[in-house]
Amino acid sequence: MHSSAKGGQYTNMDVDCDGANNSAGKCSNDPSGQGVTAFKDDVKKFGIPDLDANLHPYIVFGNEEHSPKFKPQDYGMEPLSVMAVVCNGKLVSRLS
Repeated sequence: MHSSAKGGQYTNMDVDCDGANNSAGKCSNDPSGQGVTAFKDDVKKFGIPDLDANLHPYIVFGNEEHSPKFKPQDYGMEPLSVMAVVCNGKLVSRLS
């Protein structure tokens, strides 16, 4: 999947520090972190109370509140899917 909006720039794709333990580790300096994620109810089936960015690095992908709008589900991507990030033809193995 590739977003060509804004000349190839994604409307919203960022490493997030929301969720459990959102003020520790690499998230300790993130003033935008929120105490819960939108997936809190979904991850309960995996036996965890919520995503913890220090244990489960994740990316917020999509933008339904700002322009241009982009909803990944319209392209077959489901919430909590695995995502590969490729920049300049190389797989980014760790986001910081």
